[in-house]
Amino acid sequence: MNCKIGFMSFMVIISIVFLFLLVSGKVEAEPQKCIGSCTSSSACGNSCIKMGYKIGECAGWKNPDKCCCMFRMY
Repeated sequence: MNCKIGFMSFMVIISIVFLFLLVSGKVEAEPQKCIGSCTSSSACGNSCIKMGYKIGECAGWKNPDKCCCMFRMY
């Protein structure tokens, strides 16, 4: 009985490691492109959409002053 439990536990662990190795190479962050200063978040979003991106956000550490675009549509 203990051998069956040990073998099944081993198979589950190997399956999880195998799936992790398969998925880890495919998941990558999309690069973002900062296009200039951010006057307002709506102007930044509209500028990014005109350039073919899905999202435009004001980014910065303490003072969000850069307009950065993410997720290219084409």
